[in-house]
Amino acid sequence: MPIDLYYMDVSAPCRAVMMTAKILGVELNMKMTNLMAGEHMKPEFLAINPQHNVPTIDDDGFYLNESKAICGYLVNEYGKDDTLYPKDPKVRALVDQRLYFDMGVLYQRFGLVYYPIIMHGAKKLSETALKDLAVAIDFLETFLTKTKYAAADHLTVADIALVSSIATIEAVDKTHLDNHPKIQKWLETCKAEIPDYQELNQKGADGFGQWAQGALANRVNLFRYSQLHSISPNRSNMPIDLYYMEASAPCRSVMMTAKMVGVELNLKKTDLMAGDNMKPEYIKMNPQTQHPNYRRRWLLLERKQGHLRLSGQPTRKGRYTLPKRSQRATKIDESAVTELHGALDFLETFLTQNKYAACDHLTIADIALVSSASTIVATNKTIFDKYPKIQSWLEACKSEITDYEETNNSGAEAFGQWAGAALSKLESA
Repeated sequence: MPIDLYYMDVSAPCRAVMMTAKILGVELNMKMTNLMAGEHMKPEFLAINPQHNVPTIDDDGFYLNESKAICGYLVNEYGKDDTLYPKDPKVRALVDQRLYFDMGVLYQRFGLVYYPIIMHGAKKLSETALKDLAVAIDFLETFLTKTKYAAADHLTVADIALVSSIATIEAVDKTHLDNHPKIQKWLETCKAEIPDYQELNQKGADGFGQWAQGALANRVNLFRYSQLHSISPNRSNMPIDLYYMEASAPCRSVMMTAKMVGVELNLKKTDLMAGDNMKPEYIKMNPQTQHPNYRRRWLLLERKQGHLRLSGQPTRKGRYTLPKRSQRATKIDESAVTELHGALDFLETFLTQNKYAACDHLTIADIALVSSASTIVATNKTIFDKYPKIQSWLEACKSEITDYEETNNSGAEAFGQWAGAALSKLESA
């Protein structure tokens, strides 16, 4: 039976799912979903995906959104082997890292450059956002100095996801890839290897490029576009070096995961405020210069039944508690607070479907979300008052996660005190 895919072809994440399915030989029943026309807000769509985003799949009653999750599911469920999403812990770790890099760094920064123009009527491109995007593209160039493909010496879902993004970036402005010969060579290699590439990816990327270029030239608006498109393995006992800050929620999710799977960590505190992450020896290991960073291994895998994979998800809390120093806020951004509550509403909805975030037992989804949720509540004790399911779930996770106080809560409280001090300065200013 074909899998229903709710999509838009201008969406890079949707095209990543389409390419993955084609390589696997999975038949898709394509259901064009026009976000500009509000089709994602219809009750029947909200019933299968309360986040109301695309891509979303319906595999005989199994509903799933988020392209990276969908691609992994397709390989695990329908792949003849694990080539696209290797089971080897180290290789899968790199694949996952590249997937998260695409979602949380590369494509996010691309969106920050062009979405304000396309969707919100901005008059010019942000120079800061352009510089941040250039740095993200540099990161990918660096990754490709180590392997022929993004994460290994063969095509994986990491390449498919990144190709969908890079093709879109190139379609908007080819000069973004100037002085990046490894990316250009890798892109041509992927184009030749992915079946039906032109139809599945390039066509949609070019469509987005025309849309963006039209918006930049003040020739196309969003309404007009809508009218036009109404159509676990053995391992050594050597400790893993973890470069971290305890106030960082992503770092704590790694610490909790390690504790749960019995992996010993050699904790190396890295003070970002003091610039420890910009030292040459750190940049050599991690050119992105962020936390958390591992040496010797990139992943803490897999719990006995394979429940735990890679943790770490971007959150919205930093948008109003920790503005960049160069953009120090003078008051809380109320629109960001509203968006945060929207995200919490999503989590509350997820928890109506399962005891835990993704199923009926603890997974790394819970660990990642707990690190974020505990940080949020440490910053604002009353924020979960209207979210009873989140409160109940958080208490359940606290009791189940080993050494919770040490591995997570103390760091969350430290962040809360830091944020509280900053907020007090705002109130007294």
